[in-house]
This record gives sequence, C-alpha cells and structure tokens, in this order.
Amino acid sequence: MAKELETAYFRKLRTIYSSELQMVGFLADLAEQTADFKFGSSMHGVLRLCSERLEALEKIAVDHEFSPEGDDGEAMERLVTEGRHELRHCARGRSRDVVIADICISLHRFLLPNYRLARNLAERLELSEDASRLEELMDLLEERFPQVSDHPVRRTVFAPAALAV
Repeated sequence: MAKELETAYFRKLRTIYSSELQMVGFLADLAEQTADFKFGSSMHGVLRLCSERLEALEKIAVDHEFSPEGDDGEAMERLVTEGRHELRHCARGRSRDVVIADICISLHRFLLPNYRLARNLAERLELSEDASRLEELMDLLEERFPQVSDHPVRRTVFAPAALAV
C-alpha cells in the first residue's frame, strides 16, 4: 500500500511539475501581449511565482532522488492550447488584458486541486516536510489568485476586501 501511495505521489508531482513548466513558457508569452504596463508587470510577477513553485518542486524531487520530468502534462497542454485559441479570437468587446487575466486564472484553477492531492498524499505518506512545502505553495496560489479557491481567503494585498473575509 505504501509503495502504491508513493508511486501516486511522485506521479502527481510529475504532473504538477510538467504543468508548471508549460505555464512558465505560456505566461512569458502572455506577459509580452499585455496592453497595460501595470498589468504586464503583474504578469511578470506571476511568472516569477510560477518559477519559484518549479524550484520548490525540483527541491522535493532532489530530496527523494526522483526525476520530476516524465509527465506529458496533457491536461495543462489542452488548457494552454485553448488559451492560445481564445487569444487569437478575442471575444468582441473584451479587452485583451481581460482575456489574459481569465486565462491565467483558469490555469491556476487547474493547479490548485493537483497541489491539494499531492499534499494529501504527502501527509498519508507521513512526509511532513513535503506536505508543509506543498501547503506553502497552495497558500501562494490562493493568495495571488483568490478566485481559484473554493473557500474564503484572508484579506491580503492580492485579495481585495470584496473577496476576503
């Protein structure tokens, strides 16, 4: 049973890693397409956070001596493809930056349950350090993108009063 849990845990980490890797490339493209300078700067900040999450996943992989690569990230690839399609055919009356923001939220909404599952598997395997790291990464996701959370978030710089409790 423990071996099966461990296999599932590492598979989930590979899925997340692959998704984050795809997001780095796509977010870089999105950041270059923004019309508003402030929004573009914000997108570069999101890109930095994504890179930090990748580094954290790489550290977990090193700790457990496994390669984080090896997953095709099919689900994230579909989301990225849909995002590119949506950008090419921007809906009438919607600004490109609004479309980019919506795409970014969708990508992160996909990641959160994957991080949750990985954290839960780490807890079941009694990998408390991994569970703690994954919890921190989830907190960063929920703080930066309160829209992806399915529960109330505390008020922060990124969670406006209307969204926070």
